[in-house]
Amino acid sequence: MRVTRTGDLAYVSQADNGTMIALTRGERLRRLSRTGRVLAEFPTFVSDGAPKAGPVSQFHGPFAPEISPDGRLVAFEWRNDTYTGSHTSRCDSSAVSPCYALTSRQGVGITRSDRFTGFEEYGLLTGWVSPLWLTNDLLVRSDPGAILNEDVVFNRIAPGLGDRELDRWFFDAWQGLGLVDAELARDRAKVAAIAGEADEKLRVYRPLVEPLGAPDPNLMPFAPASEPIVEPCFELGDPVGGRFESLSFSPDGRHLAYGVGDGIWVVAVPDQSGGCATPDAASNRRVIPGGRFPHWGPADVPKGRRR
Repeated sequence: MRVTRTGDLAYVSQADNGTMIALTRGERLRRLSRTGRVLAEFPTFVSDGAPKAGPVSQFHGPFAPEISPDGRLVAFEWRNDTYTGSHTSRCDSSAVSPCYALTSRQGVGITRSDRFTGFEEYGLLTGWVSPLWLTNDLLVRSDPGAILNEDVVFNRIAPGLGDRELDRWFFDAWQGLGLVDAELARDRAKVAAIAGEADEKLRVYRPLVEPLGAPDPNLMPFAPASEPIVEPCFELGDPVGGRFESLSFSPDGRHLAYGVGDGIWVVAVPDQSGGCATPDAASNRRVIPGGRFPHWGPADVPKGRRR
């Protein structure tokens, strides 16, 4: 079913009731009804304009907006470049040929889904990106952007909290290449993530203990845990176009949607409760040619608009 025809939306996610949040032009977010009616449009605290030439300190984003299950909040990715003049005798901002030190950071911002929200209301979540709402106040993040960090963490979300309730989950020691876009099924029985030097691997794991509050084995992430907390079950590789992107479990956790170069694919994920199992190759199929950024939710297609 086609929802909009405006041609100016780059990424969309949906709440459990079907309300959607989309990234649109001008670094703005657009809230949409299930039928595509515009409910709100607003900037975020990182919406400071297009990239500028030269050593200009600037935010980049918002990217990948994810709406909470109840539709009240939105988590989005941001990047930040900060330039400072070096204070050595041969390299400073007042020299004939000035040079600058560049510091790059990344993180996740939280905004209300219907209006601009300042960064101070919920605080900054730094480091990890790829936000995923597990509940209305619990966020999963991955891809820390720095070495010697866990690949996947949880954040409790509340006004003014920021990073103060961060729960470190696990580091992927399977091949040690880091994880991007980690997706935990709602029943917390499966977790999928993108791996590899060029996002060319899709991995599915089985949590061995309750993910939230699991023993932290990664105070030094490369040290092996006394007891493993996740088990690698299977891996997909050789994606069309060379890379995977944008994972999304079905609400019941039985299927996983993902994007590759020729569209959106869905693979059936077997029950892992009694141990690891691999999917039937025939269950891995393309469902939306040319599509990108799948986001699976429980809301059905509005009546009268099935096609």
